[in-house]
Amino acid sequence: MRSSRVPPQPLPRLSQTLPERVEPGVCQACGEEKNVCGWQEHDERDKPEAIVVWLCQACEKKLIKPHPRLYRPLQANEPFPA
Repeated sequence: MRSSRVPPQPLPRLSQTLPERVEPGVCQACGEEKNVCGWQEHDERDKPEAIVVWLCQACEKKLIKPHPRLYRPLQANEPFPA
């Protein structure tokens, strides 16, 4: 008898669901250019990856806080290989 369990699907990534407009200092969700922060994306095991999404404070509150995947804010002028 086969198991009818479906393997869990990976959590969605903001880097895949946001528009591909990737310009440091410009929010990928709304295009805002003020109060924008880079957020480092992590995998499903919370391991950091070399992926950054750019979000303003308003979009960060809407997208990062309730998102099940871990994101870490980058510090101003923090070097980041991407």
